Amino acid sequence: MHRPRRRIPKPQLGRVLDDKGLLVGLLLLPFLAAVAFIAQFLELLYYLCLLVYGIAMSPFWSVRALWRAFGPAVTPEELGRRAEARKTVKTTAGCLAWIVGLVIVVLGVMVAIGLNMDK
Repeated sequence: MHRPRRRIPKPQLGRVLDDKGLLVGLLLLPFLAAVAFIAQFLELLYYLCLLVYGIAMSPFWSVRALWRAFGPAVTPEELGRRAEARKTVKTTAGCLAWIVGLVIVVLGVMVAIGLNMDK
């Protein structure tokens, strides 16, 4: 079956500003720009708060995980927590080792490129 094609009307460029929606959209552009600026500022504040929280709370969680992993444990609940904390510490140490390794490789490549630039 063949569907009949609908004709797409050609745009009337002389009547663009006759459309009220377009005119309202153009008038709203400064307002939308201000709202976008405020949204960006609020997003920046959000990430700054997350950063402050991470810096302030990181030592607490690190010490707590290390204490649970290597501190005294007597009850079965504490022994379960110890096993979980040791798994967390091992995973974190592995991730940090990978990150440090990648940083060393990237810095080594940058130094090698810098030393070979004069040749």
